[in-house]
Amino acid sequence: HIGMTPLQYHMQLRLLEARNQLRKNDNALDVAIRLGFYDQSHFINTFRKMMGITPHLYSLSLNASQQMNPSLTR
Repeated sequence: HIGMTPLQYHMQLRLLEARNQLRKNDNALDVAIRLGFYDQSHFINTFRKMMGITPHLYSLSLNASQQMNPSLTR
């Protein structure tokens, strides 16, 4: 990933994994701990900064889209 520092790349990988875990309905605190964030607040702020949405709103948007199109869960 050209144009990224190793730290930025590592953070991007962590946040992609966070999205995967949130898709499985894991809560933000559990995800933050599993992925080695200092605390839940640090995870939420980092997620929001990189993804443009909080983990909670991300999870809500996934749930809403799954309710509208149940085939997405297959």
